[in-house]
Amino acid sequence: MQVLLNRFDNPRVSEQVFVGKGSKVFANKSAEEYGFTVGKEYEIESISPFGYLVITNDKGETEEYTVEYFQKHKPLI
Repeated sequence: MQVLLNRFDNPRVSEQVFVGKGSKVFANKSAEEYGFTVGKEYEIESISPFGYLVITNDKGETEEYTVEYFQKHKPLI
C-alpha cells in the first residue's frame, strides 16, 4: 500500500510523491512536537489502513502520523 505524501500541495505545480513501507522521509518543523528531529531521515515501517505513516520517533515510540509532518527531500533549516 502506498500513500500520497504531498497531498496538501497543489498538484498542478508539484509532482505527486507516493511513499510506502521502507520509503525514507524527512521530518519537517511541525514534527518536532511529536519527538522528531527536523531534517532527520526516518524510514516508514508501514502504512496504516487509514493512510497514516507508521514511524518510530527519536524517543523510540512507534505511532501513526499524518503525512503533513514529513517530506521527501531534506528541508532547509
